[in-house]
Amino acid sequence: MKRSTTCPALVVLTLSLGLVLAAGSAPAQTKLKMAQATLALSFAPVYIAHHLKYWAQEGLEVDLQLVSGVVGSQALTGGTVEFDADGTNNIVRLAGRGIDAVVVYGLVGPFSQNLVMANPTARAKGISPASPIATKLAALKGLTLGITTPGSLGDTFTRYLLKQANLDPGRDVQIVQVGSTDGLLAAIQTGQIQAFLMSPPAPETAEARGHGSVVLRAGLEIPVLRSFVQSSVGVMRPYMERNGDTIRRVNRALARATALLLDHPEEAKQVLQASYFQRIPPEILSKSVDGFRPAYLRDGRMTEEQWRNMLKVFQELGMVPRPLDSMEGKVWTNQFLP
Repeated sequence: MKRSTTCPALVVLTLSLGLVLAAGSAPAQTKLKMAQATLALSFAPVYIAHHLKYWAQEGLEVDLQLVSGVVGSQALTGGTVEFDADGTNNIVRLAGRGIDAVVVYGLVGPFSQNLVMANPTARAKGISPASPIATKLAALKGLTLGITTPGSLGDTFTRYLLKQANLDPGRDVQIVQVGSTDGLLAAIQTGQIQAFLMSPPAPETAEARGHGSVVLRAGLEIPVLRSFVQSSVGVMRPYMERNGDTIRRVNRALARATALLLDHPEEAKQVLQASYFQRIPPEILSKSVDGFRPAYLRDGRMTEEQWRNMLKVFQELGMVPRPLDSMEGKVWTNQFLP
């Protein structure tokens, strides 16, 4: 019988080639889609995690889709996205309708939307940032107020402010849909609207351009809005129950991005400027981030007190037709946080 022989050099070469091939074939990344509503600093951790490829480092391929208003929550329930980074009001609205959506990461705690009023209107009504809050809210009567889309966070809380002043949105003011943050800025410049409510940097941009003044910082001036979860990331419960590891990886990346904002703000500003806020002057973006930073929730961690306050407000607004439980595990969970 003929004996088989193999050249030792060939063995080494074959093994080396096998190692090279093994090292070069990285495991397939988990693909997912995330909707994100309204370009604003309340979603800065999402932008940073995406731009710095924190998700890719967690083995995730995230298709981030910027949408408007309630489109994100609609996509979540329709199954066209797995994650929705949104105003928490939209996730709660789903829960109120009996749709089993769950918030798995808190982005922003204290309510951070500011009311900007056109300068001619503020002068005519005698309104300034120092005016009593009741006076500021009463001054909204008769104005045309801008929102991005019906059901958006700005729309929801514009109506909340009107309710605090006993003003009827259908009778005492006109609410106009303009579609985007840029649309709000253009509308207040041209006089189509006299005020709008939005997270930074839009109000500060209107102020810097000389078209309006930030007259109300709702999260600072209205006590119930100080302990809150304004924006968050939600999923459907069936997805959560099957994909806990994926949610943890998404959240780890968001927590890294949040830590960058809290601990290294100058670096975070550079990332935001280079990515999603290129058209905002650096000095306005810097001022806006500095003012916003205390609102970010480290590690996305939420509390029952925040949820109790929030559900109280949403029930007052009639957003949820039935009472919702504020205990962890019902509409929200910290289970998948770092």
